[in-house]
Amino acid sequence: MSTTTLVPRIPLNPNVITNYFGSFLLIFGIIGESLNIIVFLSLRTFRESSCAFYLTLSSAIKIIQLLTGLLSRVVTSITADDWTAISPFFCKFRSYLLEFCPLSDLSLACLAVIDQFFATSNRRQWQQWCNIKIAPRLSLIVILFSLIISIPHSIFFETIKSSGTNRSACIINNKIFDYYNQNINLTTLFAPLPILITIVFALLTYRHVKQIAYRTIALVRHRIDQQ
Repeated sequence: MSTTTLVPRIPLNPNVITNYFGSFLLIFGIIGESLNIIVFLSLRTFRESSCAFYLTLSSAIKIIQLLTGLLSRVVTSITADDWTAISPFFCKFRSYLLEFCPLSDLSLACLAVIDQFFATSNRRQWQQWCNIKIAPRLSLIVILFSLIISIPHSIFFETIKSSGTNRSACIINNKIFDYYNQNINLTTLFAPLPILITIVFALLTYRHVKQIAYRTIALVRHRIDQQ
């Protein structure tokens, strides 16, 4: 008798993983981002910080993403009713937000890192860009850009019924846009570019911190390096 027959096979149900793990991420994600917003808005130091302004907006957008993206998946796995397959409007609306939210979130994160680069610079003209009055304008530009870039997702995502299975699904119904989404959008805007910007400006910021004269004191410098 083969020893493999003695080992019980436990079926791995994807719906169970979605129910428990997805619910965990949803609940604690919303709690965590809400606490971030409360902290950033409750302290005057953060309210006057342009970097905190970017992070506050980022947290608010992440909550929207959790409510529109993850919540619908959890509900679908529990009720077995796919809202995107039932409602063409929700299919387009969810697809639009799932493009807009991550794109604007990543852009705001990049702005926050670049803001710290300007804040630690010893050049006056660069330090002027680290300003709470400029932050809303830059954020508006980023959000408008994300809103415009996301428009095709609300056009080319459609609820289509498969002739073989007779089941509907929210998918892209355009080969050209599907190629753009897979090979340009996801591989550029959502991966290498934001990561590259974040890493480069984070290293430059760290370099600025090292070069500031009054931070050469061992204890103070160590605390700043940790921050």
